[in-house]
Amino acid sequence: MKIRFVIAAFLIILFVPFGFVKAQNISDDISYITNQNGVRISMTDYNLLTNIYSDAYIQTMTNEDYENFKAKNININNLVKSEKYYKTVIDHLNNVVTNTEVTENEFNNYNPNIQTLSVSNFVETQYKKLSLTLSDNHDGYGDIFVGLLWKMIPSTRAFDVIAVRYVGMTDVDGTQYGRQIWGTNGNYSYVEYGWNGTNINRQDNGFGISMNITNDSTINYLENYIGSAVQFTGNFQWAGASYQHATSNTTLAQSKSYTLAENGKNGVILFTGNIGEKYDNMPGVYCEL
Repeated sequence: MKIRFVIAAFLIILFVPFGFVKAQNISDDISYITNQNGVRISMTDYNLLTNIYSDAYIQTMTNEDYENFKAKNININNLVKSEKYYKTVIDHLNNVVTNTEVTENEFNNYNPNIQTLSVSNFVETQYKKLSLTLSDNHDGYGDIFVGLLWKMIPSTRAFDVIAVRYVGMTDVDGTQYGRQIWGTNGNYSYVEYGWNGTNINRQDNGFGISMNITNDSTINYLENYIGSAVQFTGNFQWAGASYQHATSNTTLAQSKSYTLAENGKNGVILFTGNIGEKYDNMPGVYCEL
């Protein structure tokens, strides 16, 4: 969703699980925007944020999120970002999954409103955008951001896994986070995942978070994020990100049963035993400094 410029006299009431808030999208002096949580964000920071996050994420930022972001002193010239667009076709009847990389144009032109899950053959088509951003803050530290945007809401909603594996860096304790955002026509709700929560799988070479996809049947927007501050440990920094969608019912324990390894799915997630058969094996995305 793009920021809508509206007359300041109008206020839009938006819902998030933490209560009702008033959101004014742009101020009278056009020097800042106010998101649906009432957080005033300068236009300079907003323009930087849009290089990393979607507008939905920015709309759900808290004051603490914004202050933490400003403290990072991220420079747009020191960002490396990679994006991939994937089409996933799931034959639920025969348990066959096919993934194909598509262009940004095909992703943008896909209209989920005219796509339905066929009752006769149970074939589901999904389009997803996976992005990975790595920043160098020039003080021996940086930040990693991973995002997954859905073009069509999945029919199977269980514990998906979003993870990142890296080389030449280690995460900073207490900075890992995750967020699942969903909404209808620009009204966003979200759930946060903490660095010490039950859904996180932390390892020496990265981390992942299991996200139980919301069962809200009214939504037409869904995305997932994880991020962390990192400390560089060498002259070369590489990161790989993966998002694995559960195509059948999974438990939290099953979704967390993996290691981060080069021989894992897309060089990131190596599930234990046959648990990987429950996931769609969508390809990943990579970047390096």
